[in-house]
Amino acid sequence: MMKTIMLTTLLLIFCISNTFSQDTLLLLSGKMYSGKITNVSSSFIKIKIEGLRLNSSKLIYNDELFSYVKDSNNTILYEVDSSNGRVFNTLEMEYFIKGIQAGKKEYHAPFATFGGFTAGVTGGVFGFWGTLIPSSFVFITGLKTPKVKTSSLDEEKIVLPENHNNLSYGLKYTSPKEMEPTNDQIYYSFYEYGYKISAKDKKIKNSIKGSVLGVITFLAATFIFVHR
Repeated sequence: MMKTIMLTTLLLIFCISNTFSQDTLLLLSGKMYSGKITNVSSSFIKIKIEGLRLNSSKLIYNDELFSYVKDSNNTILYEVDSSNGRVFNTLEMEYFIKGIQAGKKEYHAPFATFGGFTAGVTGGVFGFWGTLIPSSFVFITGLKTPKVKTSSLDEEKIVLPENHNNLSYGLKYTSPKEMEPTNDQIYYSFYEYGYKISAKDKKIKNSIKGSVLGVITFLAATFIFVHR
């Protein structure tokens, strides 16, 4: 009984330590991989991703990465390179990636999916020329950029100095203490830019998926009806 308790305790300690000591890769696309980094070279990083059924390794090139964490040490690989289209500095890119991640996680486009499905079914009714209906819907969907619905920023915390031109003679004016804007507030535009790109991409993909599903549904329903 005592041996069983000790073995169980050791196993739990091992699992907990293994969970909290996982290495991570953060890609410029906002995607993250967690596992065990097995190889760090000048051009790529290899990580072993541990799953429930099998272990798979991924090789990610450095130009795809923003940073990686190995043995609890965070290393930023991103560098500004205007010749390669990298014009954001490190903090700007960090907030841009945060926006991408937030857009993927928090933005939902059910109307784009439903609209695409309806367009797909409608297009199926008109045959070959009907393909213009779902394709037009996808195009129109992509024209409008979604708004940022959520943000961790609090713009009300920014205190701007007041204009005191009409002070009475002899009165001493004490300027109120100004609050310095946080990084969240300074780099909000980059967060917003990343969010909108991610949300718009999700919106277009949902409309495409809905359209394809609508066409398949129409074809399946037609096949079943004809062969009844």
